[in-house]
Amino acid sequence: MNKVFQIALLLCFFQIQVINAQNQTDIRINEVMTLNCNGPVDGFGHHSPWIEIFNSSYGTINIAGMYLTDDIHQPKKYRIPADSRMYMASRSYLLFYCNGFSQHGVFYTNFQLDSTSCIYIFASNAQTIIDSVSFNFTETDQILARDVDGDGKWVLSKAYTPNQSNVLIEPVKNAELFVKYDPLGIGMAIIAMSVVLSALALLYLLYKLISKLFKGDLKASVKKKKHVSAGQIQLQTQEESELSGEINAAIALALSLYNNQLHDREETVLTIQRVNKTYSPWSSKLYNQRQMPERHRK
Repeated sequence: MNKVFQIALLLCFFQIQVINAQNQTDIRINEVMTLNCNGPVDGFGHHSPWIEIFNSSYGTINIAGMYLTDDIHQPKKYRIPADSRMYMASRSYLLFYCNGFSQHGVFYTNFQLDSTSCIYIFASNAQTIIDSVSFNFTETDQILARDVDGDGKWVLSKAYTPNQSNVLIEPVKNAELFVKYDPLGIGMAIIAMSVVLSALALLYLLYKLISKLFKGDLKASVKKKKHVSAGQIQLQTQEESELSGEINAAIALALSLYNNQLHDREETVLTIQRVNKTYSPWSSKLYNQRQMPERHRK
């Protein structure tokens, strides 16, 4: 039982490591600055070289345990320590100061970046390179940044944007262009009415076509019913005209009897004779006699 429990714990640990490794692949180097003279300062007021890390995913990623290095042959040069601030929220940024003073805090590396160098991010297994960039700065306060956060090509400029988006100029939206060229909204009203009228016209044509189809089907069914009823009437007439042999024999017999006067003669004159004898049921002796009860013999 203990062995099964240990195996289950190992599997859970392995699964967690795999999930973390998968999430770590969304981490990107977003901006680099080494010759910092007038740029951002660290927590001690120094203009230190710095790099910006960006979480390009839409979920929270824990970067603790990953590695930063300027030497590809020494992937474990600086291990990002475990800290609650290492949980990067969706589309968020973190700055690491590469001045060689790691004792200053968790955001300070133990190596210093020069004007010409490279920076690598290794996964927690210290074998997989998540992201890297090479740079060669010739002027102070220059940066190397992606034109789109977490993606796109690297651009050399002096417009540094630590802990914020690299896209400084917001793209002009279509709605803003429409307002610019049509401030009164006349064009919008015309377009809206055109869309509505077009939709109504299409609905009218559609309903008209459907009604024609239904009318055609109705006429066809009525015509079919008329043909069926006419055929039934014709069949019934034929059946009525064609009498059976028994009916014809009965009709012939009736005509023959009528012609031969074989039935009883009937008189049409009724004679009513008056009866002279008066009779009253009350004068009968039957009603004067008393009815004696019957005696039962034992």
